[in-house]
Amino acid sequence: YDFSINTCSDGVTVDNTCRLSNKPIKWDYYNSTGRRALFEVYKQLLALKKTPNYFTTFTTSNVTYDLGGNTKWLKLVTDSLNVVVVGNFDVVANTVNVAFPNAGTWYSYLTGTSRTATGSTETLSLQPGEYYVYTNKDVLNTVSTALFTPTVSSIDMSLRVIPNPVKDQARVSYHLPESGKTSLQLLSMNGTRLGNLYQGFQSKGSHTTPINTLTNSVKQYAPGVYLLQLTINGKQQTTKFIITH
Repeated sequence: YDFSINTCSDGVTVDNTCRLSNKPIKWDYYNSTGRRALFEVYKQLLALKKTPNYFTTFTTSNVTYDLGGNTKWLKLVTDSLNVVVVGNFDVVANTVNVAFPNAGTWYSYLTGTSRTATGSTETLSLQPGEYYVYTNKDVLNTVSTALFTPTVSSIDMSLRVIPNPVKDQARVSYHLPESGKTSLQLLSMNGTRLGNLYQGFQSKGSHTTPINTLTNSVKQYAPGVYLLQLTINGKQQTTKFIITH
């Protein structure tokens, strides 16, 4: 364990009365090179998985894989994004045979490099523990945090649901960095579009829209977590909110 089970919440005192106390966060892990590197990998993978444009990629049933042996590969194929994962889980160098779904340039999401695929079976050489996540689109610079597409800064574009959680009625408060074609869409957590709050031209500045203008109001939706996506001239920002009844 990182701390004794009897460590108190101050992280220093050890006493039997502190057995159920909250333990302090092990912040020094963040300064460990290996742990920090693993954290960054998880952060990038979760950001890609939670990007609304690619929800269907990570919920598709069109999955093929070969997980036998010490080298493994997995492929996800959808209209929005194709993904190929290859890895060497051995302690010695190995090769893995894999066919990319289509010929052309494939981008290594975690390293920022790219390679040209033939569309036929290829042999890749991998060092011990080496792995790659390849995508058929260059998404590396368009994913930074979960549920956010950083085409504009958060200072220029904002989106809030008030109050949150939503019981019967609420309002959406948002700021547009420019005038143009605007839409506010309600999405499920898997990216399915459930309804529109607004669609049309809006001027630059701050706006407020009642959330109960959705068809038959929010009461038609089951309690749970939903996404609200704001789009202005192709730029997007997404936020989560909770519906309760």
